[in-house]
Amino acid sequence: MIDSGRLMTSRIDHLSKLDHAINAALAIGYVATSGSDNVGLLVFNRQVVTYLPPKRGHAQLNAMSEALYNVKPQMIEPAYSRAFQYLSQNCKKRSLVIILTDLVDRDASAELLAYTAALMPRHLPLIVTIGDNDLRSLVSREPENVPDVYRQSVAEELLQQREEALARITELGGLALDVPAGELSIQLVNKYLEVKERGLL
Repeated sequence: MIDSGRLMTSRIDHLSKLDHAINAALAIGYVATSGSDNVGLLVFNRQVVTYLPPKRGHAQLNAMSEALYNVKPQMIEPAYSRAFQYLSQNCKKRSLVIILTDLVDRDASAELLAYTAALMPRHLPLIVTIGDNDLRSLVSREPENVPDVYRQSVAEELLQQREEALARITELGGLALDVPAGELSIQLVNKYLEVKERGLL
């Protein structure tokens, strides 16, 4: 599941967060199809933009590549309710459901967590967020003036809310990753392999 809403328009290293999410999805798709696993795709913002039912084989990876080629982030809020309802109606077999999205505030996080929790126990959800290096660097440096102090305070609050949200999903029995953009694909693939090795599905 790939969120193509407003927060995925943010840019990191000349690519949008959506671009990084697409690259990670294709990486996991390649590894899954190479291991003869089924892999599917759901892209959403306010609506479900694209859906490919889970299948195996390299033809499915090609279909994913084609489906993702023209996907662009939209300046609209994602409707988690529609996306998760669509997934529940169309994907009945127990699956690892990877949700590539972004978390900023408690309200948005609460909605995402509510729908993610509803996937369990049928599915195993993995929420994946792309770490915000700008926020982390802002928090780590010494403030030089009063506006810096305010900005740093807001950044600390946002990071704390993200950490709380991700911790909550693990408490509920799901999985979570918050990783820098440059490590997204490799860490996601490693987590997928760990899930298989531990027999969590």
